[in-house]
Amino acid sequence: MISTNHPFLVIRRYKTQESAAEDYSNTVKVFTSNILHGTLMPSWNLGELKLETLCNNNIDIPLIFEIWSFQKSGKHRIYGRVIGSVREMLDSVGQSQHIIK
Repeated sequence: MISTNHPFLVIRRYKTQESAAEDYSNTVKVFTSNILHGTLMPSWNLGELKLETLCNNNIDIPLIFEIWSFQKSGKHRIYGRVIGSVREMLDSVGQSQHIIK
């Protein structure tokens, strides 16, 4: 049986800057993208997210960007995640980011 890929993006932020750690239970989901069916090269039209929604107006709060593969069973598989703040993204425009899995 050939497996197909159905990626989607989830963005989470820590509730406070001080709560940032490897413990992902202290996060708030701020965005979930649409599911892209049958692609290994996802590209989402994210539109706009208010800074208040994304990072509670604090550009130093770490954000978690996760790519998941949708599964009908509900047991979605994570492809990987990147953690960084809005400030770090603004400071690193044009540079690559390390993927944590």
